[in-house]
Amino acid sequence: MKKTLTTLTLLLFLAMQASAMSYSKAREQALFLADKMAYELGLSDDQYNAVYEINLDYFMCIDSQDDVLGTYWSRRNTDLGYVLTVAQYALYKAASYFYKPIEYSAGSLVYAIYQKYTKKRYYNEAPAVYETYQGGNRFYTESPYKGRSYGGEAKKSNASNAQPKQDSQDNKQASSTSRGTASDNNRTSANGSNPNATSTSKKGGQDTQSGSMSRSQAVSKGRENTTGNNSGGRR
Repeated sequence: MKKTLTTLTLLLFLAMQASAMSYSKAREQALFLADKMAYELGLSDDQYNAVYEINLDYFMCIDSQDDVLGTYWSRRNTDLGYVLTVAQYALYKAASYFYKPIEYSAGSLVYAIYQKYTKKRYYNEAPAVYETYQGGNRFYTESPYKGRSYGGEAKKSNASNAQPKQDSQDNKQASSTSRGTASDNNRTSANGSNPNATSTSKKGGQDTQSGSMSRSQAVSKGRENTTGNNSGGRR
């Protein structure tokens, strides 16, 4: 009997471990989501740090379908209510991919943010806490974000300018380019280049047309600013 109970306990533990989101996966999703929230909501540096922490704690709590809109989803909303301004929180709730970032479909997690943004493209360097925060604020009885100051310079909100997925932009651009080929050729400059052509080159991994960067570049820039110049980058 004792052996049976031990076996069942072990199987239950293994099942929970298998269903839980790994730390590396939670970290990746938290950074991507926080980056887009910073872009659309115009977060200050302090807000960006807090939003990343809150998102990480939420993702680390996802073990089953019940957790998607469960206790920590409610806790996440409460914590964000302390961090965001009234106007920012209204934008947050209006964007379903921020407010309900995970769906559970056919036994798998579906991340709503990828319906809006292309994977692995970032607008900001990683927040300062990315290298140090490993989760845990969700275990406090009272929110650790309550009563804190989130001052600093707020960034411009890009909610109205948020672009759809990159492949959609590319299709529109290709269509426009095709329609304008004849007239563009007529406007070709003397040196054989088109002065009105749109540059799509990439510099240092950053897409100069969309203003985004890769995850590795975002993390690298955040690490440089965290360990180097304390006055630079997001804090």
